[in-house]
Amino acid sequence: MRRWVGVLAGIVTCVLIVSLLPLAPATAAARAAAAAAPSGAAAKPAVAPPSEEVAALRQARKSGHRVEVTGRRSETTTVWANPDGSLTRKMAAVPERWRDGQGGWHDLDLTPGRRC
Repeated sequence: MRRWVGVLAGIVTCVLIVSLLPLAPATAAARAAAAAAPSGAAAKPAVAPPSEEVAALRQARKSGHRVEVTGRRSETTTVWANPDGSLTRKMAAVPERWRDGQGGWHDLDLTPGRRC
């Protein structure tokens, strides 16, 4: 039993590390773009981040509150742009929302109850 717990922990760790890797380069590029936006004199980053991410970073900086980057939303992931120019990613172990036919996201209702 303990052996399986160790194996499972290793697998979960690997999956988390691999799933966070794509976020790292985008975060650095988004910070560079957000820092360059107010001055206008700085050079453009080598890899331009998605415009929605840049817009969310600008809005977060302007409002002083975190703003969700809706283009990075998935069944299990939510990404926020923070006022300091960083990004925060929340990952769930199970799906928290589902996508409809038009591409919109809806929260899952996991309340126990009769579904007939």
